[in-house]
Amino acid sequence: MKIFLNNKIKLIILLLLIALALLAIKLFSVSLLKVLETDPPNAQEKVNFNKVIKITFNRNVSENEISISSSPAFIFNTKVSNQVLEIQPTELLTPDTDYNIELTSKKNSKFYFVFNFKTNTETIPSPTGQSYLEEQKKVYEELDRLTYQEAPLFDYVPYVTENFIIDYIKPLVLQVRLKKDTPTIRKEALDWIKGKGAAETHKVEWKLIK
Repeated sequence: MKIFLNNKIKLIILLLLIALALLAIKLFSVSLLKVLETDPPNAQEKVNFNKVIKITFNRNVSENEISISSSPAFIFNTKVSNQVLEIQPTELLTPDTDYNIELTSKKNSKFYFVFNFKTNTETIPSPTGQSYLEEQKKVYEELDRLTYQEAPLFDYVPYVTENFIIDYIKPLVLQVRLKKDTPTIRKEALDWIKGKGAAETHKVEWKLIK
């Protein structure tokens, strides 16, 4: 009876050890870093010049964990969201070019992954065409609106005479730089400002030129 109990205890211990070993193997295999998917896929052609490259791993990763290198080299930013690492080029990639992306792990020297893609053969669109011209027109119209809103007398200044110079120093603020400070010269400067309809909308600052 005693021998039977000893054998039973040994069997239970052996089964526990086997279970623990299997669990350790499973946990180790899960923690190993693997690439599940890339976007663009490996060997993809005609990839857009501004493509955001995405790599999906089998587990969550951090930006500090992955080392990235590219050939030919390009400047990029990275962003990580759980299992997905994004590589965001800061400038357009070169047309008709083969790119290799190489990944290594700072935590596991055995991890290594490389994939490649080729950018579109078309040239980067030049800033021409009706839509571009219309967009540029809107930009200049907005710039003009802001300019004349902050400086309605933009087309008339600097206004220079023998006695004074009038110009903007801030939005809706005119500075009169006097070569000689007399009531007559001040009146002459104010009359010019009033004549342009800006006396009520502008602040006037005086400065004597030495």
